[in-house]
Amino acid sequence: MSRLASSIASVLLSACATIPAGAGGVVWTASDGVQPSPLSEGQHYIGPSASVDIYDLRAQERNEDLVGLTADGAPVEAGASVVTFHLLASELPALDREIGPDYYAIVVSPLVRAEARRVLAHFRSAELTSAGIRRAQEALRETLAPALRPMHVVLDGIVFRRVIPTSPGAYQAILETASSEQAALTARAEIEAAYQRADRRREEARGVAVGLELVAPTLTRESLEDARRRAWERLITSPSTSVLLRPGGESSLLLEVPP
Repeated sequence: MSRLASSIASVLLSACATIPAGAGGVVWTASDGVQPSPLSEGQHYIGPSASVDIYDLRAQERNEDLVGLTADGAPVEAGASVVTFHLLASELPALDREIGPDYYAIVVSPLVRAEARRVLAHFRSAELTSAGIRRAQEALRETLAPALRPMHVVLDGIVFRRVIPTSPGAYQAILETASSEQAALTARAEIEAAYQRADRRREEARGVAVGLELVAPTLTRESLEDARRRAWERLITSPSTSVLLRPGGESSLLLEVPP
């Protein structure tokens, strides 16, 4: 190959761009800036003075160590949390023009961290159980997804992992808070049970009072004396009772009833 042919081949190769599978490219030229049409996978002629930024269009995952304060002031860390997202080929020129290839470090990571702190601040430390963590994840996804769309990033999901207190005293604070809340719940239950017992006793007392009001008019001296006499008679004639009569004493009927 002659030197001229070799030079022409070098120029042609330098004026071409290869976009790998699952990626898209954005062309930039000195005269026109970012080109409006993205490049699909394959080889493209772009001109010797142009450059190409290549973006991965497949689903991507990044790990984030998210930290924040809970509603009761306990510092927590959601270590190694997974952020899953993807880009749209049609929005690559806008993404390249407005943010650039370092879009994750510039907008995605700061937004994820800021929204995570805001979401964690709505939960008490004792609420960050498995169910509470799932609710926090869903709340973060619901707020983060619309915040990232204007940045040309589509959020697929976020998963909290290893949600733990970040200081030795925080875990003790969580335990003490949970213990205090349990004691408060127990005290409220005991008070409610006491109210219920008092209500039952008031109802029982009302029943007794009504019964006494009905019986009181019949309790004359004659009726009471008659009731006393019948009681003594039943006692004396009982087969399990031995009666010993002695002269004298206040009672003329029964002086002693041995067991």
